Formats: sequence, C-alpha cells, structure tokens
Amino acid sequence: MADRDGFTALLIELWRVAGVGVPELAARTKLHRNSLYDYRSGRHLPNTDALRTILAACGVTGELEIQAWRDAVGRAKRAEPPRYVSPAAQICGELTGRLDATAERELDVLAVGAHNMDLLTQVERIDTEHEEEIQEQRHCCGGSGANTMAALAGMGLRTGVAGIVADDHYGKAILADLRHRGVNTDLMLTTYAEQTGFGIVLAERSGARSIYVCSGANRRFAEEAEAKGLDAELVAASARARVLHLTSFAGAAERRLQRRMLDAVSPGSVVSFTPGELYAALGADQLGPMLTRTNVLFLQEPHLDLLLARSSAGRHGRGEVAAKMAALYEWRHQRASAEPLIMVVTQPPNLLSGRLAEYLTIGYGRSTLEECSGADIGTRRHELTDGTGAGDALAAGFLFGLLSRCSPADCGNLALLLALCACTELGARAGLINRAQLAAQWTTRLGIPRLPPQLG
Repeated sequence: MADRDGFTALLIELWRVAGVGVPELAARTKLHRNSLYDYRSGRHLPNTDALRTILAACGVTGELEIQAWRDAVGRAKRAEPPRYVSPAAQICGELTGRLDATAERELDVLAVGAHNMDLLTQVERIDTEHEEEIQEQRHCCGGSGANTMAALAGMGLRTGVAGIVADDHYGKAILADLRHRGVNTDLMLTTYAEQTGFGIVLAERSGARSIYVCSGANRRFAEEAEAKGLDAELVAASARARVLHLTSFAGAAERRLQRRMLDAVSPGSVVSFTPGELYAALGADQLGPMLTRTNVLFLQEPHLDLLLARSSAGRHGRGEVAAKMAALYEWRHQRASAEPLIMVVTQPPNLLSGRLAEYLTIGYGRSTLEECSGADIGTRRHELTDGTGAGDALAAGFLFGLLSRCSPADCGNLALLLALCACTELGARAGLINRAQLAAQWTTRLGIPRLPPQLG
C-alpha cells in the first residue's frame, strides 16, 4: 500500500490484531495520545522513532518486519504532494504546538478578572416606564473569567482564577462554588474594606439583557495585592499556566496589574482575552499591549464596534462582521504584532432566536484576516432559557478544543455546544455540562454522530 490512506489502514489493522487502543498504546509507548490519534486518522504519519516504538508495543520486533514498515511509511510520504493546510489549520496548529510544549505547567488555564454575585431576574420585556411581574429570580455566581474556568473544569482541565472578593456572604459563596467545581482559588484575595462585587441582571427570553454592576471589592484587587505583598506572586503565577485568560475590571490599577502579568508570560504561552463592554469601551488604542499579544480574542459584535470606533482603526471598521474583523487585524499589523490571532465574534440575539448560523463568526490570521468561517449546524432547534454566560461558556469550548488539539471546525463546534448548554438554565453556570456528558450532548445538540477522536 503506497498512499497515506493505505498506510493508515494498515496501522489500524495492526492495532486491532494487537488488541490495543490509543489509551493503552499511549501508556506503553509514552507517545502523546493526541499524536496517536493523528496517526490513526491519517492526519500525520509517524517518524522513524515513533514508528519503531509503536511496532514494539504491538509485538513487532523483527528487523525485517520493522524495515518493511519503514519502507511502507516512506512510500506513503512520497506518494502524494504536501497537503494544503488552510490558514485556520496553520494558526490552530501553531497554538496547539505551543500548548503541547507547555503541557507540564501547573495549570492549563488561569483567568484574571472580576468576580461578582449576580441577581438574575427574568422578565417578559425590558423597558422604561414599564411595570410587570417577575417571571423568575435567583442569585448566581458570576464573573466572565470565573464562568469560563468553571466550564473548563467541568471538561477535566486544570483551571485557576485570580481576583478578589470580600469576607461576606456573597464572597464566601463565590469561593465555595468555584472550589466545588474544581477550580483552583489559591490566587483569590479577600478584603474586609469592601463588599463583594454584585450585578443586577434583567433578562428577556429573547436574549436581550440589561446589566448594572457594582464593582465593590473588584476595585481593590491591585491595591490589596500590593498591600499584602502578593503582586509579584500574581505576576509569577501567570507564567505557570499554559493559557492566560484575561477579562475586564473597572479600575485602571487592575488593568495595569494585568499588563504586568501579561508581560511575564513567555513567547511560547497562549493568551486569550474577553474584553467585555468595560474594556471595549476604552477603544483598541488604550488596550494596545493586550490586543497585540492576544492569541484568541472573544468578542460580541457590539464590543468589536466599540473597540474600533474609539480608536485609530474606527474609520475602517464598518459593514459586515468580517470587514470589522479585518480592520482589527490591520490595526494590529500597524503595531507590528506578529502573534497568531483567532477572533471569535458572536451576535448574541441570534442565539436564543435560533439563527445559529448567524451567531458565530471565527477569523484566523496574523497581520491580516486570512480566513473566516461560521457555524453550520443545520436546522436543528433548541429549547433555550437564558443567554447569561453563553459567551463565557463559548470561550471555554473553544479553548478546550485548542487544548485538546481539535481541528478549527471542531473548536468552533465545541464553542457552540457549550454555549447552547449554558443557555438551558437560568444563570451562567447552572446549565454547564461535564466531560462525561459531552458525547451525548454533542450528538443531541449538534447532530454529529460521534465526538472527534481527540476527545474520545
């Protein structure tokens, strides 16, 4: 068998006869499980050392047999020209390469951002000079970065949060919820000088929301860190995570501390960023060091509009989503950023209204927007309750895909899936799923028969 598909079929048959699957083979060979999945799918062919290790684990030890296998893989490599690799695959490949190289770090993802207790109130209609009965109301732990870490912890990843709460009922509840979900809270500070941040969220079933936030303790994060001599520890901690995930604070001092943490990450680290409305309102120019170092940027379209309009890029950022994304890539290019960037832009009203094909747009590039894709999930209908936290769950899904070495399409599918699941309950975390539920939800909600092999 001289081609790639033929060699892959031969390899799969060898594993079947030897009675081994990827998990057992990974344990025997010490090869990365994702590499073995790549060999099984035909995405990559093993090099000489990897092939010999696999053959030995399958009981093939004779030199003549080993040479025959080496000849077979050599023919497969020569049989076809190099496969075209799309810009999306190139960008994802570079980022997953960084993540593979940092697999031994203490945390998979560390989030730095505000923590709030939300009073979520669901109503039929949000309007001025209007009175109506509340449909449902509950307290929900919140904070964009914390929501994302909770979702990733449910997928089995090692996550942590850095931030601050007060020594009050809300603060204790926030910490307890994170710990219960398996999120590391060693970098959480406690203050006695302020109340825990809280938000009042009015939400319609249509997806429309109105949010009012009292920052409370969040405004004291940088001050408390410095007073307790922990600011240097926070900066050092950012280098111990494979992904540093930044979300917004209300204060300038906290933004400066995030900048210091960002400066401490190595060139081989991955940085993700959810600016939210608070940071987006500052404009791209004021967020320059963050945006030029970011590798995965999560934005709602209105926030992208704010970033562009209140910056030197504003005059270019008009029209369709792709045109706005291209304007931000150009803005980065003018600042000599060579970092690979994936932009994940959502249009929240389209999620709960069922227009999922118009909900998600993903761009890939460096100095320019090189490829743009959306979601394609057919006409499947979903019963959704509340869009609070959907964007945070979406960020978790995409990062989970990258950390699992999934294809660009499957990263997008995971992002959409976790967003859909988050919308099934009131509040940002009540609808989150865990790893054991992933396969069933993947089939039920996306209509795709089976999980990607990297997640099997």
